[in-house]
Amino acid sequence: MDGVSAVVLNVTVTEPTWTGFISVYAAGTSRPVASNLNYTPGQTVPNLVLAPVGDNGVVDLYNGSTGSTHLVADISGYIVAGEPGPGGLAPVNPARVLDTREGTGAPATVLGAGQTINVTVGGRAGVPPSGVSAVILNITVTEPAWGGFITAYPGSSYQRPTVSNVNYTAGRTVPNLAVVPLGGSNRVSFYNGSTGSTHLVADVLGYVVEGQPTLTGQFGIVSPKRILDTREGIGVRRGIVVGQTVLQVKVTGRGGIPATGVSAVVINVTVADSQKGGYITAFAGGTPLPFASNVNYIADQPAANLVFAPVGVDGTVNLYVGSYAATQLIADVSAYVLGDDVGPPAVAIDGGAFHYCVALTDGSAHCWGRNNYGQIGDGTSTNALIPKRVTGVEGAVAVAAGDSHSCAVVADGAVKCWGRNNYGQLGNGTNLDSPVPVVVQGLNGVKAITATADHTCAVLNEGIVRCWGSNDYGQLGDGSTSPTNVPTNVGNLTGAVTISSAARHTCVILSDGSGRCWGDNTYGQLVNGEYGYTTPTPVPAFTGITLSAISTGDKFTCGQAPETGVECAGQSSYTLGGGVFGGDPHPSPVRVWIGDATSISSGLVHSCAVTSSITRCWGIGQDGVLGNDRYTSDPNPVNVVGSWNDTAVAVANSSSCAVAADGTARCWGTNIYGELGNGVADGMSSPKPVKVGDW
Repeated sequence: MDGVSAVVLNVTVTEPTWTGFISVYAAGTSRPVASNLNYTPGQTVPNLVLAPVGDNGVVDLYNGSTGSTHLVADISGYIVAGEPGPGGLAPVNPARVLDTREGTGAPATVLGAGQTINVTVGGRAGVPPSGVSAVILNITVTEPAWGGFITAYPGSSYQRPTVSNVNYTAGRTVPNLAVVPLGGSNRVSFYNGSTGSTHLVADVLGYVVEGQPTLTGQFGIVSPKRILDTREGIGVRRGIVVGQTVLQVKVTGRGGIPATGVSAVVINVTVADSQKGGYITAFAGGTPLPFASNVNYIADQPAANLVFAPVGVDGTVNLYVGSYAATQLIADVSAYVLGDDVGPPAVAIDGGAFHYCVALTDGSAHCWGRNNYGQIGDGTSTNALIPKRVTGVEGAVAVAAGDSHSCAVVADGAVKCWGRNNYGQLGNGTNLDSPVPVVVQGLNGVKAITATADHTCAVLNEGIVRCWGSNDYGQLGDGSTSPTNVPTNVGNLTGAVTISSAARHTCVILSDGSGRCWGDNTYGQLVNGEYGYTTPTPVPAFTGITLSAISTGDKFTCGQAPETGVECAGQSSYTLGGGVFGGDPHPSPVRVWIGDATSISSGLVHSCAVTSSITRCWGIGQDGVLGNDRYTSDPNPVNVVGSWNDTAVAVANSSSCAVAADGTARCWGTNIYGELGNGVADGMSSPKPVKVGDW
């Protein structure tokens, strides 16, 4: 526990036999007067606690009751020891700054209905008199005459926000932690939003240093803002939340929270109108449901708890309703925790069998997913659950991902490759695997590159094509079926502009818009009206149309032309679009009915295309690879959920990824090896896009 000054715990009392309270404090120190949870017999009460840690790394929990109780504690975070800078959280020994029963901090009288009291906190109980942006308070309502809520906000001339910190019913003692901005007068105002009076207690646990946060883990304080209310349709569609479901809430870019670079948010989560008892668990979007709870509640009783909620890479927080009945949910945000800086935008993306690579505007390359042969390029063979920077690649302008190897074109037109090399697909004159990039021999002035199962091809500036690697179906196009571990010319082909390859065949578009393909043509994937043979030399493809894009799938090929839109030919097992399925050879192009594709990518059994309005996918979709929130196949294009601003798309064997206009990436489909790039590899597929982690 070295280097930690405090921990953030969600402490829950359950099955208490008598009334009492819990105090949480650093082991080896004197027990404070302050309390963290208050309870009555039989109640289950949670509360978030900022607990100082003792020198031995231990926190003490004291049961201030004449009866026994069970305790549950879930850890939500920790505070690094040392002098906090701007945005740093500094814990203090818990101290009472308000008790209307005893006259501490305010007169010894109840807080009346609709009344406000101002309490000085700055300069007291370990809180400095200046340089503080917010204080951490444990606020407790006790002896309320009627139901209501408490709102804590900066004192002085600040306008009271339309949020709440503690929700209560008549006669109940209810605590809740709050992050409260501190006004210029060092005071905090407490408003009683009830038609009845109540006593109020507040204990200070820490403070946030004033200033703009700049480092990972520092806090940014915002004016409290409601970002979710299912009763009013704030943040999500209006309506009650069904039990045993997950409600996904976008938190970044709202309520003063930055759009990027946020690792967690501080939200007060409130349950209302609950039909039965249950619990709420808050967790990062795109991650598995943890075995923990944040709010525990009973039927028809409002309940609230402050939550340090981790934010998913897509900027969302999930709220799981652990109940057999529905409820309403409210969330108010008061702060955020700075995460790592978001990297530069992606300008290119490609998918292999179970991994992806991107090139960024700063010239770096990053990959994620399976890494059994070093295809991630970070010098290891450990699967990458989030994007990892490729070692030794600078000035990358394009990337290509094969089954188990990857390549990048760098600024001077040279090519570097890494990963598996059993057929010489790395092009460095050897057949030795390499988990770090090696230079492809004899290549300069490369403007386009493609990689697939075991071979690689590049288009040079002068329009010639060179390929290397496996060649058992003539996919290198050099007139032979012999593999090579150095680049070889594709016949006398000239005028090539762009290129795409599959395991057994390769296709290019020439400068006049015509197509050429070579390799396996068992199913008509060379798109020359014939099938049932292989050819090691280029043949005309998509004759009669002017191609603007081309993509080779495993046993099929798709092309885009202004006069026809997207068309595909080859094996017809859902992969060709246009409603065709069955698995038979189909050497004549089938119209997919997408007329304006700007990016096409085809894989093992499915394809995706970016259009001017949305990304669409078709093919075999049992792993959710079509991105339409379904696990079903479709021989016609379906819309990918939330894909209105994509600029490029790439597919792998059983997943898909797209780059949006802001340069971020989202993926969908299976996630066995971390293909989705969202920090997990649980084997659980996602039928709709999840955001890839920051580079």
